[in-house]
Amino acid sequence: MHEIEQIIEGYRAKIGEVLGVTEDFSIRQSEIDVFGALTQNIDPMHNDPEWGKEGPWGSTIVHGLFLLSYVAKFWKEIGVPIYTNEKMYSLNYGLNRVRFISPFLVDVPGRATVRLRIRAKIDSCCRARSQSTRTARKSPTWWPSCWR
Repeated sequence: MHEIEQIIEGYRAKIGEVLGVTEDFSIRQSEIDVFGALTQNIDPMHNDPEWGKEGPWGSTIVHGLFLLSYVAKFWKEIGVPIYTNEKMYSLNYGLNRVRFISPFLVDVPGRATVRLRIRAKIDSCCRARSQSTRTARKSPTWWPSCWR
């Protein structure tokens, strides 16, 4: 069996399964400040710790798009290979139905769970989609923060 076919078959057998759960991670205020500056999205709820203490969450919160940018990191951490060689490559060509359903607090540990939901075969190209990347925050129990 060809290398690519073996990889595809391996994923086909895992449809519906959790591919992995990341280690706990947290995002520091300094990282949020840099992200806000780079995206020109400076907002007190993200970048003003004094405002955050008095605000509805008791802390500043991570930009949703910053958290979403961690998806590739999560995949890599749980062992979902990102292939690039002369035969094939991985390409993220879009996101479906991303939702930020609750705030992710700065400096509060979180983790992501990745489940392989569907696999679609289009022509001779096999595309696997992870449609359930969930990031949760601990406060004091785990709450979902972002679904994809």
